[in-house]
Amino acid sequence: AYVELLEEGDVKIPAWLSFNSKDGVNVVSGDSLAECISIGDSCQKVVAVGINCTPPRFIHDLIISVEK
Repeated sequence: AYVELLEEGDVKIPAWLSFNSKDGVNVVSGDSLAECISIGDSCQKVVAVGINCTPPRFIHDLIISVEK
C-alpha cells in the first residue's frame, strides 16, 4: 500500500521501507521478506529497505536471503 501511495502521489523526498520479522523468514504480516523487498525495489522512489525490531539472531540470515 505504501508503494502504491508513493507512485500515485507527487512525493519529492526519498522513501524507505523497513520490516520486522518474528520468525526469521517472513514479515509480521506473514508475507515473505523477499517479496516485500521486491515490491520496494520496483518503486523508483524507494531508496532503501531495512530490517528492524527483529530478534538479533535472525538479522544475518535475513540479509543473506535478500542479497541473492
